[in-house]
Amino acid sequence: MDSRCKGFNSVGWYKTVVSPTTPYLGLCFYVKITGSDVGCLEGYDVRGRDLVFWVSVVSRAICREICRLDPRCVFFIYNQDAGTCMLRDLYLEGNPGTTDPFMLVRPELAACLGSTNFGQFYCVTGYDVNGDHVRSVFYAADIEECRVAFFLFLTDKRRCVLKKNQFNGVSGSTGPLSLISYACFRVY
Repeated sequence: MDSRCKGFNSVGWYKTVVSPTTPYLGLCFYVKITGSDVGCLEGYDVRGRDLVFWVSVVSRAICREICRLDPRCVFFIYNQDAGTCMLRDLYLEGNPGTTDPFMLVRPELAACLGSTNFGQFYCVTGYDVNGDHVRSVFYAADIEECRVAFFLFLTDKRRCVLKKNQFNGVSGSTGPLSLISYACFRVY
């Protein structure tokens, strides 16, 4: 991630200056929260298959770069207190880790997606993910209309479910579900 990034627009261009803003018809501007990392879940050890364990890693940014250099790495678990970086694949599917909505949040951990397979997103086939609905389900012509921070795409009725609060909301249950074509998460 580029540390100069202050936000991005709906066309995908990142912005290094937030104001003054100029409105353009048909474009949305999303502001990056200071210190946030769109592709990371703070406090979680997300389920996946361990690939490589690194020690003496001094920052999340370095852990992310290590992940990007390994073609097998889909995501990583960074432990800030211990300075460790665990590279993983099989997001949501492998062991160890958990996707339980009642899991103990550990502030020293961050689970961060490091690769994409659908534009700026990483999508998992056939998974429901617990969360809160952002708004009512709406019909979409195809999956391209669903591009937000976190969504589920249901092929049967061309529905897109926008969600937030991954693993902690009141809607859904994280696990395999054939009604869900894709669960997709914004990486950057």
